[in-house]
Amino acid sequence: MTVAATGYVSASDPSVVISDQTMTARDYSLQPAVVVQAVYDATLKAPRCGVVGGVCDSGALLVGRDTISGGAEPNQPNTILNSC
Repeated sequence: MTVAATGYVSASDPSVVISDQTMTARDYSLQPAVVVQAVYDATLKAPRCGVVGGVCDSGALLVGRDTISGGAEPNQPNTILNSC
């Protein structure tokens, strides 16, 4: 079983077995997630988060609408290895 909540690091508990007609109670203390800023990875050609298991914000790296007002997003197309 995995427990998750927005803004917190998820926790897994492989000892919980879910079966029909039973109830299992567990208390979990989730740790607040560390929010970090994504950076552009020139090798991947897309934004990348430097923290595994954390929360990553792309910030202004994915803001833009091609030729629409405001201009194109930086480093477009921002798909891994330009795969799209």
